Amino acid sequence: PPPAIPPATGDIIGSEKAATETAKRDVEALQQSTEEERKKAEEKKSRGRKKGRIRELEEIRAELAESELVLLGKERELLERDQTVQVLREELALERRVQALLTQQREKAEEETALAIRLCTGASLPP
Repeated sequence: PPPAIPPATGDIIGSEKAATETAKRDVEALQQSTEEERKKAEEKKSRGRKKGRIRELEEIRAELAESELVLLGKERELLERDQTVQVLREELALERRVQALLTQQREKAEEETALAIRLCTGASLPP
């Protein structure tokens, strides 16, 4: 038969086992709480990154909005210039038409004057 362990020694071994199990549970609890804290820290970090990224995206959106306003202004200026050029071209075309009409009228007036002079001179000349 195995040697008998005195009752006091059995209590020590039992209490050591209990202490070891308690220590193991404490270590596991500590590891678990450390793991939870690490996860929370990672979530916080992730949220911080997300917030930073969101701020960055908002800044980019604001810059794009400003750029869009500048481009719209430039587009408006170009349209105004284009309209001005079109108006000037139309005015030039009208001036050319008026010049052509005036030239025709002058030539017609010169022909009429020459005809009138010939008629007057021919009528006053004896036959």
